[in-house]
Amino acid sequence: MAKKQERAPVKINILGKEYTLKIVPNLKAGEQELYGIVDNLSRTMLLSNNDQADFEETIIHESIHVISDALTLNISEKQTRALSCALYDLFKRNDSIEFNMIKLRGELENGE
Repeated sequence: MAKKQERAPVKINILGKEYTLKIVPNLKAGEQELYGIVDNLSRTMLLSNNDQADFEETIIHESIHVISDALTLNISEKQTRALSCALYDLFKRNDSIEFNMIKLRGELENGE
């Protein structure tokens, strides 16, 4: 019987550190449903399996948390939400800025 080939984890680089991305169905903290959460110790970004727009903005949102923590910026959750919304809009409206989230999601879901 052939062994199932293990796929390589999908990673993104934030400030020179690699974070592994994982899709987690029904992601929660206690009873609260989450779009995403980052564990800076293990350098893992957990992402809910929601629609593509939410998925894309969540990666940006969680990346802002990583940057804020790494640079001790103390960006609040309200500021993080505003920045992630604005950056998502920037990437979507400007084709010259390459930010291929659809490819990234495909790699996560299909092991491509």
